[in-house]
Amino acid sequence: AGDRRALAGAVDNGAWTAVTQLRPLSVGEPGARVAVSEPWSVSLSAEGATAWLNEKLPRWLATQHHPVRVPDGSEFQAAFEQGVVRLGMRIPDSVSSGGDESGARFVSIALHPRIDGEGLWLPAVSASIGRLDVPVVALFADPPGDLASLLRGRVPALRGAAIELPDGRTVRLLGFEPGGGRLVLTMRTELRR
Repeated sequence: AGDRRALAGAVDNGAWTAVTQLRPLSVGEPGARVAVSEPWSVSLSAEGATAWLNEKLPRWLATQHHPVRVPDGSEFQAAFEQGVVRLGMRIPDSVSSGGDESGARFVSIALHPRIDGEGLWLPAVSASIGRLDVPVVALFADPPGDLASLLRGRVPALRGAAIELPDGRTVRLLGFEPGGGRLVLTMRTELRR
């Protein structure tokens, strides 16, 4: 648990450092209103994503507009395959199994990320409970509106595919490519003049 906590912290700190790093900005055409950096990339391993999901995601979900509580003892797992993000969750079933691990339920989803003019989309394209494939809508029939809408592909996960930094810069997501056990994010830093 200590190693996982340290890795999750390193993912958090590394992401913030990469996003806020000062990068050379250039103005393309005369009179352009936005100065931009060259595209730059960061890579996240499935192991790092798994650590972050287990250590940081539950607290983040609890602070959202529609808070979501992750059941105590749940475990997440991430995998990055060509064009697909797979997320799994082991949910302990302490009611039916008296806390015995054999009663745990396993839920997984496959997300097919895409970026367009509206933002970063992470719609779930398949879902399963244990070994049984289930319709995505069945798995997300009850969660709070924001999460269900995101996983159903009704709202983007990141509007405009951009993050506004406190100093006025914007970091725009240009690519979100899962594959080979890694997630590669390609971005550009922008500053409106």
